[in-house]
Amino acid sequence: MRPVINATGVVVHTNLGRAPLSAAARDAIVDASGYVDVEMDLETGRRSRRGASARSALLAACPPAEDALIVNNRAAALALACAALVGRGIVVISRGELVEIG
Repeated sequence: MRPVINATGVVVHTNLGRAPLSAAARDAIVDASGYVDVEMDLETGRRSRRGASARSALLAACPPAEDALIVNNRAAALALACAALVGRGIVVISRGELVEIG
């Protein structure tokens, strides 16, 4: 793989690695690339609920948020966002986006 210039006009381009990561995101990846407390409560040394520390970090980063959910793919995130924002209303998604999210 080698760096390229995205001159397609599509900001989040699947074939070009989606969107560039910010410096903070790259630093977070480096920080999480070793052993991390994904499923361990560091105070008790016991197994915690999956993603509890990540959820806590998200809530700490966004104090006005009442709660947070963590999902493992974009399609799940889109489904949750639609459910939260639209409820039982109608969401129009282009055919091209349906391919993108599988």
